[in-house]
Amino acid sequence: MGGYTDSIITVCEDSTTSRRHMRSRHLTYFAMTSANNPTPATPRVLVAAGGTGGHIMPGLALGHSLRKHSAYVRYIGTPRGLEKTLIPAEGFELDLVPMLPLTKSIGWRIILFPFVAIVGAIKAAAIIRKHDIDVVVSMGGYAGVPASIGARLARRPLLLHESGAVPGRANLMCARLSKRVALAFPAASSAFAARAEKRIVGMPMRDSMTSLDRAAQRSRARAAMDLPSNHFVVLINGGSQGSVTLETLATQLGERWRDRTDTTIVVKAGKARLNDLTSSTEAAGLNGVLRVVGFLPSIED
Repeated sequence: MGGYTDSIITVCEDSTTSRRHMRSRHLTYFAMTSANNPTPATPRVLVAAGGTGGHIMPGLALGHSLRKHSAYVRYIGTPRGLEKTLIPAEGFELDLVPMLPLTKSIGWRIILFPFVAIVGAIKAAAIIRKHDIDVVVSMGGYAGVPASIGARLARRPLLLHESGAVPGRANLMCARLSKRVALAFPAASSAFAARAEKRIVGMPMRDSMTSLDRAAQRSRARAAMDLPSNHFVVLINGGSQGSVTLETLATQLGERWRDRTDTTIVVKAGKARLNDLTSSTEAAGLNGVLRVVGFLPSIED
């Protein structure tokens, strides 16, 4: 994670030369002050991370790493996503602004999108000014749209991080507002304008993931999830929101393996389908082979 943070620092560094002299190269001062304790020399970073775990968890990993380097870190998201519970639980302050998701389900509400984005951006700009933020980092997703526009309104540098090999709509939209884009995968580079400074920095991960001792954790994890110590375990993970397709396939696999006594299938369902999938699993008599769980905030455990 240290290498990732160093890359983020390098990518942002030149953007800050026009701000106060004390902070003109503030992302190089990460070793100067105590973690998350604002002082005149402490860099102040606003991280936009919301919606799904795919944006929130890397954003939290970045925030924890920045804290270790003496940055003041706070977050911005929307009232719709998982950030409302995940981010405060990690000890960070979270501001919420309105925004609509950029998904097919938006339907007729697409006509409201520009107006909601403007309202969210104005509120984001006010948050940036109120907390005297130096740099805004967007981890992608629709929560990053008002934050990115707000950064432009507040005249603060913006850094985008794209965690996918295929960039999302929000980052492609916000790339017009940022000179710098950090990428997890080289394949995403061609989707962004040639004029943008693009760097491959990888995916931010918690220290507990990078130093994971799988052998030592295995027995503890099985005990925590009440899994037999001698079973072969298959984990089916469709992301923080789950995947209807994978959940359906998991049920079908459970039907085929219902008589097996040496295997357990663990399927992580999305919040919207958790109760229904649990009920249907019980009704089908698949409890012996199929285990349904919700969001796993610490999957390394």
